[in-house]
Amino acid sequence: MTAEELAAVSELIKKHTRNYAKRQLTWFRRYAFAASFDVGDFDAAERYVAKRLEECGRDDGVRGGQTDQACGAKRTICEDDAAREDGMPQA
Repeated sequence: MTAEELAAVSELIKKHTRNYAKRQLTWFRRYAFAASFDVGDFDAAERYVAKRLEECGRDDGVRGGQTDQACGAKRTICEDDAAREDGMPQA
């Protein structure tokens, strides 16, 4: 490969990476429970998870099971991101 071809490939990789990141952000905006944290901020992530489990009346961290009454919906804490029986994500 020539230097020009490598530069073109590098730019395409950068462009596709930005596009993928934008699609991820768009997808996560659909979910009110989604949160982002600074890299390495494990304490904030742990506090968030503990808070979510507490709000939903869950302390075992297991998917499924009880309904999510405390969160204002009759579904489990992780049902929003769980796949349906046909394997497709819920809309």
